[in-house]
This record gives sequence, structure tokens and C-alpha cells, in this order.
Amino acid sequence: VKNLWRASTKGDSASWMHASNTLIVRKKHFEHISSEVQEIRERVFAAQSPQPALAAPEPESLPTPPAPSLAQELQQLTELRAAGGLTEEEYQQAKARVLDT
Repeated sequence: VKNLWRASTKGDSASWMHASNTLIVRKKHFEHISSEVQEIRERVFAAQSPQPALAAPEPESLPTPPAPSLAQELQQLTELRAAGGLTEEEYQQAKARVLDT
């Protein structure tokens, strides 16, 4: 703020007065709004600071879905066969694999 007052009193071109991010406040009124000015500065600084990247969760920290039960696997195979996704032969082979494990 002191630099702003100095710039305005040293006969500078005063181009800062026409900037879109400038609010002109008389020096005698500045002390009444100094806390608000400080808050604005802090917010601007925080917005300009690089934000930490969001890290993807570690694969081992993700919950592992429970393995389907034997009955659930057989049910899925039966549904696939009924929907035409498996032939009778494929169904029998898959069913044998499930029952062997």
C-alpha cells in the first residue's frame, strides 16, 4: 500500500488508476478498511498459489469386492445360457470349471 501512495505522489503516469483491478481509496479512509484489504490480498495470494494435485488412491487401498459364491457363479452361468450368451456346451464346460474350484 505504501508503494501505491508513493507512486501517486511522485508524479508517475498514474496508469494504476485505470487498471481494472484497482480500487481508489483516500489515504485518510484506508485505515478503516485495512483489515478488508488484507483479507483480499490473502485471498488473491491463495488463488495464485499452485494447488496440490489430487492424488489417485493407491490400488491396495481400494476395497476388493467379495468373490462371488459358488451359487452366484452358477446362477450367472445359467442366466447367460438362458439369454443366449452361452451354448449348452460352453455352459457345461464353465459349470465344470466352477465346480472343480
